[in-house]
Amino acid sequence: MILINWILAFLIPLVPIIYDGYIFEIESRLCIPTTKNFPSALYVICVPYTLPTCTLAVIYGIILRHIRRSSRRIVSFVAETSRATVTTKQTLPNYKREIEIMKKVFVLMNILILAGSFYVVSTFWNWIQPQTAPTFLCPIAIEMITIFIAVMIVTLFLMSKDLRTALYKLRSEHF
Repeated sequence: MILINWILAFLIPLVPIIYDGYIFEIESRLCIPTTKNFPSALYVICVPYTLPTCTLAVIYGIILRHIRRSSRRIVSFVAETSRATVTTKQTLPNYKREIEIMKKVFVLMNILILAGSFYVVSTFWNWIQPQTAPTFLCPIAIEMITIFIAVMIVTLFLMSKDLRTALYKLRSEHF
């Protein structure tokens, strides 16, 4: 597994090198993937942004489907063992939990989609339009990714009740 990890870490950045996908940006003094070469730009959009976002959407969908099925199994098991009809008091907490999970997944997926949307727009702008994109668009696109990663970390912190209570408890002990 470690060997596969090392091989992938070596091969993934090689593709833009083959397609002349890196350029030296004078303003930032960095070699970055260019959006002017379409195969390289498409690769940079797909590998770090589209594939992880789609993978997370599929994983979240599988988790949600599993939760819904387990909720139905529990409700049917309670109905069979108690020989009574299942009331709304038994099913309501499950639906509330499912709605809460859906809200969290929806928020996280929207943060991911917004994080890369400016970069996708600037990339397609450079490919479609004969004139280059405005100079402020590319730095904003890169900064938006960084900002939305920070927003995602704060959002995950705010969504986790256990983590919040542990940190509040730790803070109250020291101050």
